[in-house]
Amino acid sequence: MIDQDAALAAVKDYLLGLQDRIAAGLNTLDSTAFHEDRWDRAEGGGGRSRVLAGGPVFEQAGVNFSDVTGSPSDQNSRAAAFARWASRW
Repeated sequence: MIDQDAALAAVKDYLLGLQDRIAAGLNTLDSTAFHEDRWDRAEGGGGRSRVLAGGPVFEQAGVNFSDVTGSPSDQNSRAAAFARWASRW
């Protein structure tokens, strides 16, 4: 049986590493530093946003990661219900 917490942690680590590699590659091409913003979501989770602006190669570039947990909002629940209903057609 797969340990779900370990699997989620492994996926998160991989995606954060991928974000690091993509940002490093863009930085090598552009030589402009990314601005990083880390954020937490009160309902659970958080993320890391990276933005490069005004560089000689890229006018603007962003490499973002979100790890959001918690209960779906009422609006999202309605959208999911509609998507299930619409998928029957």
